Amino acid sequence: MRKGSLSLLGYLFWGLLFVVWIGFLFFDAKRDEDAGVSQPTVLESWSETAVSKPNGEEEEVLSYSGFLTNEKTASLDALQTLGNIREKIELLEKVFEQQATPKIANLLLQAYVLDNQFEKAKKFYNSLASDFQNALPKEMAFTIWINAFSQNSDAEYKALKALLESLHQQKIFSDLEYKYYTIVFALAEGKYEEAKNWLSALEKGEYQGFLTAIRSVFKQYEDLKDVPAYYQDGLIAHQLMNQGFFALAKKIVLPIVNEHPEYILPYQILANTDFSMGKRASAASYFSQLLKLDPQEKNLYLYMLGVCYYQIGKYSDAVLYLAQISDSRILLDSDRYLILSYLALGEKDRVIAW
Repeated sequence: MRKGSLSLLGYLFWGLLFVVWIGFLFFDAKRDEDAGVSQPTVLESWSETAVSKPNGEEEEVLSYSGFLTNEKTASLDALQTLGNIREKIELLEKVFEQQATPKIANLLLQAYVLDNQFEKAKKFYNSLASDFQNALPKEMAFTIWINAFSQNSDAEYKALKALLESLHQQKIFSDLEYKYYTIVFALAEGKYEEAKNWLSALEKGEYQGFLTAIRSVFKQYEDLKDVPAYYQDGLIAHQLMNQGFFALAKKIVLPIVNEHPEYILPYQILANTDFSMGKRASAASYFSQLLKLDPQEKNLYLYMLGVCYYQIGKYSDAVLYLAQISDSRILLDSDRYLILSYLALGEKDRVIAW
């Protein structure tokens, strides 16, 4: 890592490292316990968002026969007691198998979205009968598709924008929400002057953080001298990614990667978005390219590659990358994954020697 002040790219990836560290401490808790490896203590996981019961609805008692015990029953509020969002998803999937109701489908879709599993949410939504889909909140499809539309399908993207218009006409989305998403789509399409004209509509309301972030990007680009226009595209994509618009960020940077393969930021955005959405194999592919393109961030890319390969069960590859790390700021976490990888490979002697 370079010394001195952190660049935009440095902030991006050290922030990602923090998310990875917290998220995976929870995700691998069971594996660590089985392996006898103690875990660092953290206060809260980024993914530990409770799935709440819809307001105003009566408590529904569900049978978890064959999942928890054959006798126990519990209410939907029992979801609050589970450790993290992935435990909630596992429970809801089992419950839906036993009691397929729109209410459980809605909770499961919310949980997928909270965990950034948009492709899984899309597949599950499409598997539902039309009466189930009609019983769900009408904005659910938009919530899923905005991060699950195919990058290769203009038809899906156009359908997503048409859905926004429909939801606005039905007054499901307020005027302010409609303007917000209109700006987001304009940014994703490179229509920056149009987006700037709409930004003032967000002066009052809940989107102040977004407004400030986008205006700062425009100001940052205007202050730069002799930089190409696609640099601004990368900065916009970075902010959309930070706002949770992963698919739209990818829509911006995929053409840049093809046309300007020397530009590092688009690869970082692709790696980050795929990692955030659970696409470990494709994220690893982008991190591998970054390892060649950006040697000054070598240790961070080695760590991310190690985590990706560990999570997809390629433990030998995880060891290969984790064992090369020399940055003291990463060593504690990388050693943890290295030990877990050795244990998964059955190489306990290597752990003892460590």
